Amino acid sequence: MFGFLLITQWIINDSPNILMHLDDEQVQQTSKAIDLFDTKFKHHLDRYKYHQRYRSNATDHREKCDDILHLLDKKISKYAWIFSDEISLLDISILPFIRQFKITDESYFYSQNYQK
Repeated sequence: MFGFLLITQWIINDSPNILMHLDDEQVQQTSKAIDLFDTKFKHHLDRYKYHQRYRSNATDHREKCDDILHLLDKKISKYAWIFSDEISLLDISILPFIRQFKITDESYFYSQNYQK
């Protein structure tokens, strides 16, 4: 993930208005959420997607990912993106993880009725 963050930082430095400006609280929330997705969510996502390789119970790991997504879903605001109608670093950082979870079993994903 650090490579992703370096590339993102380079883009932000090159085009500072491309992403929403975050206040201090949003910066802390972003850091915690990115860490959660890059560690716990990714761990369970890999064991859900590649359960044969890891010899793991796919359903158990899918539920762990789902718990994290439901937690995020409860915190999501009324806006188009997590903090506002502008895209933020948090949005672009976690979307690839959510996409991978979704495409592993799209019918399951859509059956969860996430708000956002």
